[in-house]
Amino acid sequence: IGVSYAQALALSHAIKTRDIVSSDKYKRLFPEFALKKDQSAKTDFRNEVGGQRFTTSTGGTVTGMHAHQILIDDPLNPQQAVSSVERISANEFVSTTLSSRKIDKEMTPTILIMQRLHEDDPTGHLLGKQGKDIKHICLPAEDSDNVKPKELREKYVDGLLDPIRLNRSALNDALVDLGSYAYAGQFDQDPAPREGG
Repeated sequence: IGVSYAQALALSHAIKTRDIVSSDKYKRLFPEFALKKDQSAKTDFRNEVGGQRFTTSTGGTVTGMHAHQILIDDPLNPQQAVSSVERISANEFVSTTLSSRKIDKEMTPTILIMQRLHEDDPTGHLLGKQGKDIKHICLPAEDSDNVKPKELREKYVDGLLDPIRLNRSALNDALVDLGSYAYAGQFDQDPAPREGG
């Protein structure tokens, strides 16, 4: 099951996946996983051996669907994160609805990829649950104590995660454009600025 905050973005990810699975190279490497001709819709496609990729948006319908992997990319956007109603809805969808869609409750991973947008965004919500078996990987744009796991700090170049796309000039511009709160979440991966409110 693939999820994103908007159906259009979720659909874009699904089309890219389908294009890869339909490519000649993929077919050469994995000939047994050919897509079924009658089951190749953009949001729901299947292969000849029972595999399937189903796509929806946060809050969308997943009734009747079960998965071996749940992939969530940005379950809410920055505008939705400031709304407690939208944030709570996204948290419930991620932690309650999607968790009930696992084929194997112990083995099915949920992979959540997002920028931090609020202290109680879906990442904060899941990290706050006691007893959850969570592996948290945190990659802020600049090297800091927030990098998790710590050994990834050695991958930073001159203190930057991506010195080409997110060089110091680009990060300074982002700070000016976004302000300290949005920058703290989206680039530092910590939804509270270091200097406080």
